[in-house]
Amino acid sequence: MKTWKYTFNIILFLFAFNTIPYCQPVIEKIVPANWPIRNYISVPKNQLPSFSQKLGGEIVSIENYILAVGEIPLQINVVECSNDSEAQNVYHTLATLQKTDENYLLIHHTVYEFLCKNSLILKKAKSLFHPSENTIIWNVELDIAPLTNSDDMEFNNLFNLLCAYNNDKNNAEIEEKILQQSKSFTFTDIITFNNKTIHSIKPKYQINADTLESSKNDIVVFKVNDPPQELTIPKIHVVASIPVRGFTNYKPQYDIDVDFYTTPNMYWPSDNPEILSLLKEILKETDTEVQKLEAIQEWVYSNIRYDGIMGSRYGTLQVLHQKYGRCWDKCDMFVTLCRAAHLPARQIGGWVQGMGGHVWAEVYIQHEGWVSVDATAPFLGVSDDYVPFFIIETGKIPAVYWDVPVLKKGK
Repeated sequence: MKTWKYTFNIILFLFAFNTIPYCQPVIEKIVPANWPIRNYISVPKNQLPSFSQKLGGEIVSIENYILAVGEIPLQINVVECSNDSEAQNVYHTLATLQKTDENYLLIHHTVYEFLCKNSLILKKAKSLFHPSENTIIWNVELDIAPLTNSDDMEFNNLFNLLCAYNNDKNNAEIEEKILQQSKSFTFTDIITFNNKTIHSIKPKYQINADTLESSKNDIVVFKVNDPPQELTIPKIHVVASIPVRGFTNYKPQYDIDVDFYTTPNMYWPSDNPEILSLLKEILKETDTEVQKLEAIQEWVYSNIRYDGIMGSRYGTLQVLHQKYGRCWDKCDMFVTLCRAAHLPARQIGGWVQGMGGHVWAEVYIQHEGWVSVDATAPFLGVSDDYVPFFIIETGKIPAVYWDVPVLKKGK
């Protein structure tokens, strides 16, 4: 793949040398323990002048690491230069040749190159070396139908039918299917949205109807007066701006109700004997909250296969038995285990730019805040491509989309 292609075929050159059984301490200290270093190679010093000439800066060392992130390989190449100015020259050369700087970091006199076929892992790796200081504003337009109850296994089917209807409003067959499918859903005039303030920036929502607004903690609530409808289903147009910051914990300005966020319910049966027995095994070598969180995340990622019906929500216990599910299923499993471990947990419903609708989680850790976790990924935290629309505290999804949301990065 193109992502794996080294400038000047450096990778082919490096693998001509024997592996050196030594790993630079800075890499070991920065990457997670469950990202083992599989290979390490160092360019001999007598070859460095040639690379310096090609890359336009004086290089004093080149180190190459191959890591395993789950089953996905990640390369991190560390190019150390004689000073900051020389490093800037090398960084500029690499970014110009590749026509992008997304794979590179410049930190003082060192240039880091990250190569991975998974863009989310690549972003996570970069964040470990240089945490983001930028808050991204996502400008969003979407049409939704608020819900009080839903047949979650049919959620994606209804969404697909509504999308089809928007593209062909004269199709009687689609209309009839929607009318039949919607009988499994109970609609309402109450909309709830994510209201987290990220570095002093609050989300903003504009709705195409008269509303009464209220808020509590991280959720804003809109009571819609006489909501617009199509096919007897509410169709509420929302224009929003939502701040996000990738791989950064969210520290709320209110006290967490631990009992509320660890209470078992029909979606997250955290008091089930099978769940408690499994949890005991998962946590047998953990002490701290962070260790417990990492152990649960690792177990769900490794033991619940990503498979099944698109948009499925089989239920936590069924997922436990069948050992597979999609994002909602894996997230249900994860939240259930966290709550059973007395780690406050909730779900986030939203969109991942370039991927589609998604469900991930947040877990509250003392002194750290809410930690975002995608149970389909082999690491903690989510990138700034994750746009949170809904905070789900009880397991009930608050709305169904009428169509694919339109997302654009703002300034």
